[in-house]
Amino acid sequence: MSEAEAGRRAPRVLVVGCGNESRRDDGVGLYVIRELARRLALREVEDTDAASATGEVPTPSGTACVELRFEHQLDLVLADDLRAVDRFVVVDAHTGAFPETLRRVELHPGYESSMTSHHLTPETLVGLARALHGHVPRAVLFSIRGYDFNFGTDLTPATRAAADQAVEEILGFVIG
Repeated sequence: MSEAEAGRRAPRVLVVGCGNESRRDDGVGLYVIRELARRLALREVEDTDAASATGEVPTPSGTACVELRFEHQLDLVLADDLRAVDRFVVVDAHTGAFPETLRRVELHPGYESSMTSHHLTPETLVGLARALHGHVPRAVLFSIRGYDFNFGTDLTPATRAAADQAVEEILGFVIG
């Protein structure tokens, strides 16, 4: 899509939260998606394993079409979805591999190998979108420190605080 086409329509934003809601802090992606839906006044559609919300959101320059999704992991199908997206956000937990409690990283197309065949990194996903469609949305990863990955559905206080900070930053990215 050309810049002129993108300039004539409302920007499209896709936010994907990843994780497992039954493994305490690994469910932080779902928490962020639900909190964004609440703050943006988007009606959440929920089923057993997923949550999503879609709608138009007012911004200082007009409106943005926002789609929020919770997924267990990034999937190849998302690479096709990114062809019509202007801004893309991924939210996931990390286990302490990074020093920051909340780590925000601008994503660039690339390839990153994985230990398993069913794990797709955000950089690889953005790279696939470029390879398939010649289009790369502005993309950001919010990686939130998890402390407890045992069975349960409550976030630890530290993870919840970082998730609330991520929600504020994502709202700025979506609306700003």
